[in-house]
Amino acid sequence: NNFNNFMSIFDNVEVCSQEDYDNFCRVNKNNMKRRSLTLFYTYLYKLNLLKNDDIFSLLDKLFDLLACSYSSCKNLIALFLLRSTFEITV
Repeated sequence: NNFNNFMSIFDNVEVCSQEDYDNFCRVNKNNMKRRSLTLFYTYLYKLNLLKNDDIFSLLDKLFDLLACSYSSCKNLIALFLLRSTFEITV
């Protein structure tokens, strides 16, 4: 389903230098897509259109991303997504 497809966008989070501007724009676009879709599914949860199991699997995925990040930039992306999700769900 769409939610499972959505979860796959966290499988390859990347960061890059601003020196390669085209790649930098591509990475930022992908990160904004992650943020937007995360907020979308979080709002669906808030409206009771998404099951608890689904939102918990999203949170687990974000915590895993945070725990397994090799760079502080990836940690910041994960923290930003977690914060956005928690702000809405709590």
